Amino acid sequence: MRKIFLFIIFFIFIGCSNQEKINQSFKSSVKTSKKIKREALIIGVGKYYGDNLQGVDSDIYNISKILRKWHFNTTSLMNSEAIMIIDKLERYQSLTPDDIFIFYFSGYGFHVPDRSGDEKDGEDNTVAFSDTKRNFLLLDDSLFGYLNKIKAKKLIIIDASYNRENFIDSNGRVQPKALSDGSQYQILKSDSFKPEESILNGGKYIMLSSSKDNQLSYSTPKGSLFTNALIESLKEGYANGRLVELKSNIDKNLKKYYNRVGYMQSSDISLSSQDLENISLKDFLNLKDK
Repeated sequence: MRKIFLFIIFFIFIGCSNQEKINQSFKSSVKTSKKIKREALIIGVGKYYGDNLQGVDSDIYNISKILRKWHFNTTSLMNSEAIMIIDKLERYQSLTPDDIFIFYFSGYGFHVPDRSGDEKDGEDNTVAFSDTKRNFLLLDDSLFGYLNKIKAKKLIIIDASYNRENFIDSNGRVQPKALSDGSQYQILKSDSFKPEESILNGGKYIMLSSSKDNQLSYSTPKGSLFTNALIESLKEGYANGRLVELKSNIDKNLKKYYNRVGYMQSSDISLSSQDLENISLKDFLNLKDK
């Protein structure tokens, strides 16, 4: 009888031990399979005080469509809603380095005298917003400061330019994506950032810009040239190629556009580290087979 009792106790012990291992294994698998958050903030401004920018609605529609296909949770701010940009950016600060965040802006840019002394050319670039009664500018120093606080991997896409100097349009087919010199504006109130905090450096990032600093970006009734070139490149499969190949094909598509409309524009890219040049956008965004 004693042997039978000990035999039963032995099997109970073994069963409990195995169950504990199963529980630990389950907890470990739950921990390691944490779902990656995919968030995107999409901003388009076409209605400004004293001026309207064509094609922005098409930009937002096309970008939103492809990001939803990639299973991103998208938030869109259009026209006067975009003044809430700072509030929206702050809501993404809970994202972790394992998460992925995309920021897209299509609208006017502008330039103002540098107030902090950190710009070699003496000017700060800005992105422009409006409530249709006033135009507001957000300094790039402030925009980068808020983006740095978001620790997720970031894809930042800016389709705007900062100066429309010497632009003459004789046919009305294109618009430069910069406020006119002499435009009235207010600086959008934001947090103050130290110089080292206002340089884009918060975690891994890819930043695609629609043109070089000394160039204009352009928009048409059918959308902005850069955004159209980017979307076309993604449809052609260049999200699967190296980033340098993606940029090269964007510029190839831009060249087709500016040969038709008569205005030159080439994209720019900035990376958190140069080794990102040789990875694909698909791998960076962890798209797998999406």
